[in-house]
Amino acid sequence: ETPTADALTSAQALPEMMDPLRASFAILVTDGGVSCGVSNAELETLAASLLADSIPTAVIGFATGADEASLEAIASRGGLARPGGPPSYYVADDAADLDAVFDEIARRVVSCDIPLSTTPPDASMLFVTENDAPLAEDGTDGWTYDAAANSLTLNGASCARLRSGETTRLTISFGCAPVGCVPMPEICNGFDEDCDGMVDDGCLM
Repeated sequence: ETPTADALTSAQALPEMMDPLRASFAILVTDGGVSCGVSNAELETLAASLLADSIPTAVIGFATGADEASLEAIASRGGLARPGGPPSYYVADDAADLDAVFDEIARRVVSCDIPLSTTPPDASMLFVTENDAPLAEDGTDGWTYDAAANSLTLNGASCARLRSGETTRLTISFGCAPVGCVPMPEICNGFDEDCDGMVDDGCLM
C-alpha cells in the first residue's frame, strides 16, 4: 500500500512549496493503492486544500493497480487534470511514457509570460538573452513586451526552449546590453542564477 495522503500532506507542509518567488506544483506518481483507510472524499479534500494554497497537483498512475478511483479523486480536484478526461489523471506504463507525461505537464505549467518587477523607462532599451545569447524582439520567434501589463512574452521556438528546459538562463535587462551571466544566489525558479551550468542546484525539486 502507498501512503498517498501522508505524502501530499507532507508536501503541503514544506516551506519550499510556499516560496513567494516561484510557483509551486505537486506531481503525484503512484500505482493507485492508498493506505491507512483514507477515503476518496478525504483525498478530494486534500487535493482541494493544496490547490487553495496555490499548489496545483497533477497525478500520474504508473503501472496502476485496481484502486484507480483514488487517482481520479485527487486529479479531479488538483487543478492540473489531464485535458480531455476523464480519467483526470495521466497514465504511464513504462519509463518512456513517464518521460512523455512529465514533458506534457511541464509544457502546461511553465509560462512564457514573464512579469517584470521594474518598469523599463523605454521599451526600446529592453535586452533579452537566452543562455547568454541575444534574443531578438520578434512576435513569431523571440520576445514581445506588453507595456500595459509590464510583462515580457517569449514566442514560438523561444517559448518551446524554455518549456523543454533547453533554456537554463534567461536575462531581461534594460539600459545597457548584458555582458554574460552575472552570478546571483539560486532562487529555485527553473533557471541557473549562479552561472554554474546547473539549474536550481541545491533546491528542492
